[in-house]
Amino acid sequence: MGPAWTPSDGASRTCLRVLGLREDDADGDDAVGTGGRTIDRETVRRAFRRLVIKAHPDRNDGRSEAYDALCRARDEAYELIDRRDLIACATRYDWRATRRGEGERDASDARESERERENVDAKPRRATSTSTSDEDGLITRTTLWHESRVTALAMYGDVVATGQMRGRVCVWKLKDGTRIASCDVETASSGSETHDAVSLLRFNHRGRLAATYVRSKPTCWTVTARTMSTPIRDGADAHERRVTAAEWFHGDVSGGEIQDVFVTAALDGSVIVRSFNTDTPSARVRVDGCRAVKALDALATSSNEGTFVVADLAGTFQLLRVTIHTRVDDQAATIVVQPLTNVVNWPGFGGVTTARLSESRSVREGSSFRLLTVFDDTSTRESRVLEWSIPNEIGRVTEVRGFVGAVPSANSTFRGAVADFLQTRALADEDDDDAIEAEIYLIAVDDMIFSVDASTRRVLYAVDVDGCRALAPSSGDFAACRVSASRDRVGFDVRDLDDGASTRSCEYAVSDFFAPDVDLDHRSSAPPVYVLAEPAPSAASGPHLARFLLARHREVVLVALAP
Repeated sequence: MGPAWTPSDGASRTCLRVLGLREDDADGDDAVGTGGRTIDRETVRRAFRRLVIKAHPDRNDGRSEAYDALCRARDEAYELIDRRDLIACATRYDWRATRRGEGERDASDARESERERENVDAKPRRATSTSTSDEDGLITRTTLWHESRVTALAMYGDVVATGQMRGRVCVWKLKDGTRIASCDVETASSGSETHDAVSLLRFNHRGRLAATYVRSKPTCWTVTARTMSTPIRDGADAHERRVTAAEWFHGDVSGGEIQDVFVTAALDGSVIVRSFNTDTPSARVRVDGCRAVKALDALATSSNEGTFVVADLAGTFQLLRVTIHTRVDDQAATIVVQPLTNVVNWPGFGGVTTARLSESRSVREGSSFRLLTVFDDTSTRESRVLEWSIPNEIGRVTEVRGFVGAVPSANSTFRGAVADFLQTRALADEDDDDAIEAEIYLIAVDDMIFSVDASTRRVLYAVDVDGCRALAPSSGDFAACRVSASRDRVGFDVRDLDDGASTRSCEYAVSDFFAPDVDLDHRSSAPPVYVLAEPAPSAASGPHLARFLLARHREVVLVALAP
């Protein structure tokens, strides 16, 4: 019988040998130990405690060589186990990963897809959308029905985009749920036409919509409240592995080509920077040591320059600079990507699940970037937010040696995983017309919401909220969407930004939002409910409404909370 976890190099075998853990100590049949016992943190801890008594300096006339070697082996084993678990988790992360029993669900999805192909020209079994209001006027619900399972969501202004398992991208009006248009992107596989699932959808500030797929190249459309353009694809090759993160460049930059540049990152650490203008070739780079990229953010600093960060689930990240060289003598523009920092590997804190990049300027220090990273440690179920300051120096690679601040503090963590992270602003004194706006972080962690002063990184207050999944800005307040652990209840709260006090609250059964579906009867547990909060207030609609998108199987429900 093979080991449950076979080390991949000589160093890992050495640390196990020092701890007295042989490769045949586990009885599993595969690389992750599903067949039997797994070498985990508890196994390493017990081995260390068994050996430390003999290796302690007090037992060896004050000599500490054996003790130091044992401690190094323990730390190396912990790091290898944590990295293995994180990478394994990232490799399994997919829109398919929510299905229980891969064999049963794959067969069920195959049958479902076959039924959809046979009835692709048939009329939908329900109306395209419906809109209802709550009796007390607190929320308005608009339901959008689809032909196959919804796998991606995006929201921009008064438009919603949805992606489906069969590769169809639909664009809807928020006002009444009218479908503006839809587009099917098909790929050739084994000489036949097959549909490729949509994995990510992203809007930029100009109304351009980009979609990534499990196997195909990204596709772009220009979307308005009335039309959806023909699909555009650039000439770059697709990633060899699945795309796990994607973003447009954003920022307070007027005009320029940088905001039409789209960055994608894949499981193998490869990054492609592409422009959907047909005469601008894409650029491909690879971040050394970066795997299972989960977090990506791209910031435009001028009309033809920007900076982006890629981070993975093992705590590795890097900042890179993008420059678009404009056309000269009718030559095509080119995209140049250069490293802004070294590759930062910050082990022991878990993996980076969220990254936010912004630019700050001061007379004394000049221009610099502020990077906020959310670290989640799945092994200990702890999380924290680290803040980094990176000088914006042209032509020089900055050596990042450490973070400048931590939330809740450098020596403490949040218990649980971060479900959502919202940056918002509040007036220091609402009665003073000249009051300065203060930046506030709202962090949803399992059953708590924390409000943090961004300047001092101190927790202002904490609110006990059961199952908070998403946070949305509102007019002087913030809204929270809750989903119970049993997936049978959905709730919404509107809270005061100053103290977190609840001003309005409502709760519903999931069946009030989603119709029962006979296709789901074979599942032994309730299907998941995905939640997306509106990323920014809509400038077109007066008093801002907090809005959420809830998706389950073929249905998407838009929930708008009254101001």
